[in-house]
Amino acid sequence: MHYPHAVVSTRTSGSFLLHRPRLFSTLDRMPPNGVALIVAPSGFGTTTLLHSWIGARKDPAVIVRLRDRDNDPAALTAHIWAEWSAVMAMDPCGAEAPAPLSPPKPSDHIVRHCTECQRGHLLAVDDVQRLTDPAAVAVLHGLLDEPPGRLRLLLACREEPPVPWLRLRAEGRLVEIRAAELTFADDELRAAAHAIPGLEPDDDLLSLLSSSTRGWPAGVRIAALEAAAASDPAAALAEPELGRQFAQHYFEPDVLRHLPPGTVEFLETTAAVDDLRPALCDHLTGRSDSAAMLGDLAHRGLFTERSSEAHEAFAYHPLFRDALLARLRRRDPGRYARVLVQASRWCERE
Repeated sequence: MHYPHAVVSTRTSGSFLLHRPRLFSTLDRMPPNGVALIVAPSGFGTTTLLHSWIGARKDPAVIVRLRDRDNDPAALTAHIWAEWSAVMAMDPCGAEAPAPLSPPKPSDHIVRHCTECQRGHLLAVDDVQRLTDPAAVAVLHGLLDEPPGRLRLLLACREEPPVPWLRLRAEGRLVEIRAAELTFADDELRAAAHAIPGLEPDDDLLSLLSSSTRGWPAGVRIAALEAAAASDPAAALAEPELGRQFAQHYFEPDVLRHLPPGTVEFLETTAAVDDLRPALCDHLTGRSDSAAMLGDLAHRGLFTERSSEAHEAFAYHPLFRDALLARLRRRDPGRYARVLVQASRWCERE
């Protein structure tokens, strides 16, 4: 399918969906019985991409956004089947309409319905990270392990989902979109900025917006809104305190709250330095697994990236680091000063 360049589709509610052709093309490569994974932390637009791609297509689609109570096999089964039945009851594909009652195993009924249908279907499940109960995960695996030829699955989640993605990749059934791909390209950043009411960004402002956010979609929107409200948009983007305030209010409830306390403590402590070398991080935290910790954070797209392959060095996203430092200074100013002294002495010895 051909898509235009990145554009913003405005809805009557005032919200908008960014059409991202390069990502749409990736999802289009999903085979007839394939699985697409959209995996990235909060703020990278996994849900937005899911809805915008589905909205650009004509195939029947069932969207199930999981809730905390769906981490139970009976509740998950009922939810999937209710959403599937509601959509398929209106789908004139020639198949018998699904029964109104929730079956004990929705995969069997979905398989039968897709087999009888004359065209493909898409089942999109959002917030898959909510599934931790093995019995609930087994419900999802029922669809993954016995895929009908005309059903495709799209799974969106904030962290690695509980699915056999290595096997799916080996079988040629998997397409993947992760944080690196969800980061805005130049044309996407431009489209998102121009969609902010009251903001008329020139090339210099777009460059500043890109450098301050590194293309993180939520960061772009937060920063662009702040710039639009300021008398001097460029000065607003250059002021670090504003970035810290917005990042802190976003990262704390949407990212840090979902991480184990030990991981948060590691992030806070190591944010005091900009060059994250594992040996230095071990020294600052008293741990011996900083290399593995940083590698895992980078792999999961948790606002951590490799800054040097040769020296195994990492760096946090600047907005993320600002938020961590603000949190550390607020919670324990003395600890921040101690970490700086420790880091300085370690660097002198090295």
